[in-house]
Amino acid sequence: MKKSALTIAVLAASMAGTAIAATNPTAPTATSSSGDVQVTIARGDGIMISGLADFTFGVQATAPVAPISDTVCVYATAGGEYTVTATTANTGGTAPFDFQMADASGSSFIGYQVQYETPTELPETLVDGVASGQKTGGDQANLDCSGVGGDNGQITVTVDSTTFTAAAVGLPHGDTLTVLVALN
Repeated sequence: MKKSALTIAVLAASMAGTAIAATNPTAPTATSSSGDVQVTIARGDGIMISGLADFTFGVQATAPVAPISDTVCVYATAGGEYTVTATTANTGGTAPFDFQMADASGSSFIGYQVQYETPTELPETLVDGVASGQKTGGDQANLDCSGVGGDNGQITVTVDSTTFTAAAVGLPHGDTLTVLVALN
């Protein structure tokens, strides 16, 4: 929001003294007529995450369960800098497994860890509801990261062996993980 207000202020200042109204002739001429119009635009801030896919571990009998990773695309103007915030629907996990999957009754939980990384940065373990450190490399030109390099982020989910082993057998556990990206 700050950058949008700044963009508008800079745009307004840069146009100060420039006639924004169209000019029209005041009298007909014999063979032609012309007038002037101003054409203006300002590119605003924008960010979008795409390519998200479900993390399905299936039925597992023993721990440790192998982590699952998935690549995503982050489109980000403003220099391509952004933060990532992951939020679980089942609060109450214990670091570093801040996130939890629950059975249908909500009485059995399996903790899991979420990490986020970019091609140029090391993985960062995310904390439920807390913004990550600044990330760089958001695609500034292509909404689908179809330019050079393709997907530019990776999410990795790791299941906690201790809570997995203690969980009720035969009951599916799940969670809705919300991943939010925000311009820096």
